[in-house]
Amino acid sequence: MKINHLLLALALVFCFSASSSFAQKDNKKVIYQDLEGEKICKRRFKKRLDAASFVQTRETENVIIKQLQPRIIEGQLTAIAQGSISKMVTAIETILQQKIDPDKNLLLHYYKQNDDIFKKDVTDALYWGFMDKHASEFASFLIGSKDSGISQDKEKHVFIDETNYLESTIFSEPNIQLYHLLIRPNGSYKLYYGEFDIVYTINGVLEYY
Repeated sequence: MKINHLLLALALVFCFSASSSFAQKDNKKVIYQDLEGEKICKRRFKKRLDAASFVQTRETENVIIKQLQPRIIEGQLTAIAQGSISKMVTAIETILQQKIDPDKNLLLHYYKQNDDIFKKDVTDALYWGFMDKHASEFASFLIGSKDSGISQDKEKHVFIDETNYLESTIFSEPNIQLYHLLIRPNGSYKLYYGEFDIVYTINGVLEYY
């Protein structure tokens, strides 16, 4: 199944390793990590935080872990349990109310709020003009979370994650309101965290041509 890399993206999101610590107001220690999961001091952590990364936070009973994560994650298919793959594919097809064509480049744009960015993306003439022209090679959908306030509109390729399944698995960062996920027919994927222009995601496809 060519959508295995969805789960790879999910696995990458939840990988953490131990690091250094600093005291905080609730008496928990804070662990600061760089992009590789190596311990760094708070000063270096702040210095390395830029537009190409975001802070992923995980809290346990005793510590708070803050790790830098890249805003773009790219990878290739790996061996994943067939049962997990089937569940993921079924969930996406249920949301889209149609079968996924494995021979097309699939673009999923996920929104957690009905804001100006979503309104722009729905009507972006350049993006949708490209998709219409290359409909035999591309399939693109805008998906709103259950609580986004977005209404389903099939004619505009807008669908709703009624159970918030995708938000609880792939698009699970609480401080990230927008995601773009590109799945290529060759089994590779590209996951964008945050406010990337929807047209920019086309580059992830064209670079393979």
